[in-house]
Amino acid sequence: MINLFADFVLVTSKPDTKRFPHKKTIVVQGGVDLSPLKNYQPIPVNQRHYDACFIGRLHPQKGVLQLVDIWSLVVSQKPNSRLAIIGNGDLKNDLSRKIKNMKLQKNITTLGFLEGQKKYEIFQNSKMVLHPAIFDSGGMAAAEAMAWGLPAISFNLPALKTYYPQGMIKTPCFDHAQFAKNICRLLNDKKLYQATSLKASKLIIDKWNWNKKASEIFNTIFLNQ
Repeated sequence: MINLFADFVLVTSKPDTKRFPHKKTIVVQGGVDLSPLKNYQPIPVNQRHYDACFIGRLHPQKGVLQLVDIWSLVVSQKPNSRLAIIGNGDLKNDLSRKIKNMKLQKNITTLGFLEGQKKYEIFQNSKMVLHPAIFDSGGMAAAEAMAWGLPAISFNLPALKTYYPQGMIKTPCFDHAQFAKNICRLLNDKKLYQATSLKASKLIIDKWNWNKKASEIFNTIFLNQ
């Protein structure tokens, strides 16, 4: 029905185009509002409160319970490492219980749903963003954090290869130990950190700027450009 009657088909990521062999399929991905960045001064990396942050729904898809296991491996190497978790969802109680059972209350802070200034202050005070999703059509939450120059780490999911071709270190699925090693690599290797940080911010500015993205979609649909 879609292929027969739709003028355009909008999908979230390039792999989805295989399901819609439509001659006018548009990969939307998404956009990031970069305007808040103008209101915040960068904090030196070594002065940031959190070693990493996570933002997303507390849902099995997002791998948030697996993230606790991963972070425990980081803590075994760096005992004072701190992780901020932004988000709410079905796994809220399970997440709190797991953090307590693994005695990681001093290392993992759950902040609930945040928006606006409170969310931006966490980005400003974090060294990287973690996106441990176990299945995904793309994922926009990491992009917002990457706009602040936060390097990202994920599993090597097919959609993320096209969503985040740079600025995000991909980990073999679903290797918790390697994911933790990648976190420690970014924390220990200043050159790697800086290079990945620059690639992350450049990707979002060049490809995810919402004003630019909106214009591209508008021009494709209404101006046939």
